[in-house]
Amino acid sequence: MQDKKQKIYIVTDFPFPYGYAGTSRIISYAKGFSYNNFNSTVLCIRKTESHNRILNKKPEGEFEGIRFKYLSNSTVKSRFLLIRRLNNYLMAFRLFLYGLVYIDKTSTVIYYSPLTHTAILLKLSSFVKGFKLLKEENEHPSVRAKLMNKAQAYVFHHYHYMLFDGLLVITRKLYNYFNNTNFNKPILHIPMLVDLDRFNVKVQKEKIITYSGMLSNKKDGINILIQSFAEIINEFPEFKLRFIGVAYTKEEQIQHEKLIKNLKIREKVLFSGRVKNDEIPREISKSTILVLPRPNSIQAQNGFPTKLGEYLATGIPVIVTSVGEIPD
Repeated sequence: MQDKKQKIYIVTDFPFPYGYAGTSRIISYAKGFSYNNFNSTVLCIRKTESHNRILNKKPEGEFEGIRFKYLSNSTVKSRFLLIRRLNNYLMAFRLFLYGLVYIDKTSTVIYYSPLTHTAILLKLSSFVKGFKLLKEENEHPSVRAKLMNKAQAYVFHHYHYMLFDGLLVITRKLYNYFNNTNFNKPILHIPMLVDLDRFNVKVQKEKIITYSGMLSNKKDGINILIQSFAEIINEFPEFKLRFIGVAYTKEEQIQHEKLIKNLKIREKVLFSGRVKNDEIPREISKSTILVLPRPNSIQAQNGFPTKLGEYLATGIPVIVTSVGEIPD
């Protein structure tokens, strides 16, 4: 058996160990590396927990055999925007120093974030120490750029991907996209990952239709789901609709609540809020049906929902829209 000498670092701005699709994919990566006898460590470059909902208070530790460390030495974000912005730039510098001190040329770093300024400093560390720097990408670049100002988007489009020695992409469509650009470096297609053992649970089934994830109309069609449920509830009055997760913004949550009220189905809809990763298998396994009404979009065409793999792993019937590579 190979000796555990080579190390793999996963650098991310996602919450760890409790989060959503990105966190689940990172956990699957890390478990796969461990299974193949490689050490892996998750480095978090941003404080991820809000004061009103803290799932992880530990800035360093181990989760299911995976080591993780918040470079900020804290997981909780400041209530002040300016301080949060300053912390983000400070973390980039700390990552640069961490790379110089702890990461050697036998290591591989996987960068799981759209932040370019942090990637630049990480690249400087790799020049000095000689380690390989790979980029994990599960969204089309145009989707990433929409969340940036014009200057950030320009730098992202023209320079971001050039910083890396190779790409790991989640769909064939992304593989073809980067293969047809001037990215003349190795590209590896790593499809949606799911740890099947996590979903081997036995629970009492309930008459519940469940969606799990971020409550976004644009990405996952939450409004479509609410409207569809309202159309069938009179025929199946014993069922309830359950949402596991939270909206991106308070305004979007208010929109969901307003739609539910207007359709007069409030007593039939349950909001469970954010649930820890290790509780997700048990929670969704209580359901009779699992749903994902993802609308057709650039994001849907190029990405792939990790939650679909988790849904299927339960063995529960799944209702999903036929968009992107979902039919595969």
